[in-house]
Amino acid sequence: AEVLVTVGATEAISAAVLGLVEPGSEVIVLEPCYDAYAAAIALAGAQRVAVPLVPDGATWTVDIDAVRAAVTKRTSMIIVNSPHNPTGSVFSREVLVALAAVCVERDLLVLSDEVYENLLFDGRTHTALAALPGMFERTVTVSSAAKSWNVTGWKTGWALAPAPLLDAVLKAKQFMSYVGATPFQPAVAHALNEESEWLAGMVAELAEGRDLLVAGLKAAGLEVHDTHGTYFVVADISALGETDGVRFCLDLPGRIGVAAIPVQVFCDDPGPWRTKVRFAFGKRHDTLRLGVEKLQSL
Repeated sequence: AEVLVTVGATEAISAAVLGLVEPGSEVIVLEPCYDAYAAAIALAGAQRVAVPLVPDGATWTVDIDAVRAAVTKRTSMIIVNSPHNPTGSVFSREVLVALAAVCVERDLLVLSDEVYENLLFDGRTHTALAALPGMFERTVTVSSAAKSWNVTGWKTGWALAPAPLLDAVLKAKQFMSYVGATPFQPAVAHALNEESEWLAGMVAELAEGRDLLVAGLKAAGLEVHDTHGTYFVVADISALGETDGVRFCLDLPGRIGVAAIPVQVFCDDPGPWRTKVRFAFGKRHDTLRLGVEKLQSL
């Protein structure tokens, strides 16, 4: 089998790391990164090695040379996430081809978290890492219904991999949960096969919400980074005289009734990200308009 249904994408991520990474080995992550990666690596008894993303115009991309330099004899896996949470970056095909070449050259396993694969804007396209030369046999691809179909509570995800890799993932997953919620799975299958028109409409609505929020953040005096995927946008609060995203985000709900997440909490090295804050636009447009109105009092 090359498909394993899991209780959400996070279970697939954890099972892939626990099933394929040995204690004492190293796993490269591209920071900032989804916090479940760190937990899974720690549970596996492995060492997390963070390679920071680098600026690419008004967004971020992968530093291929830094990734190559981070690989040691103990490196067993790299975790890649594009479209990227928390930055909203979408790594170009050229960058992913170069990253794949490093993985092949150094014989690394790859966990490709593609849960935002359908949430793309501005003509961007998704590149599946497993489809690149030399990558299928070394890649576990993870995704879920949650983001593409607005069913986060259904917890229906999957891992895709060649049978030898997936067998190791299954051996770990079987001790996490016996089975996912079976009645949801035919509905997800229907959505994947039949509801591309609905998905396109939802993504178009998300793009409108993004534009609404970005305009409001800029009007409030924040520098806003480009986001070409996910439903997150990163803003820089330094223009407001703020120097600490954690303090800013802790105070924000009480000040104006708006919530945001400091990007620095997704990093081993928070320094370069200390004034970066993540906002979400996966909300009804009237909710976003209310939030934008409140932001103007900053």
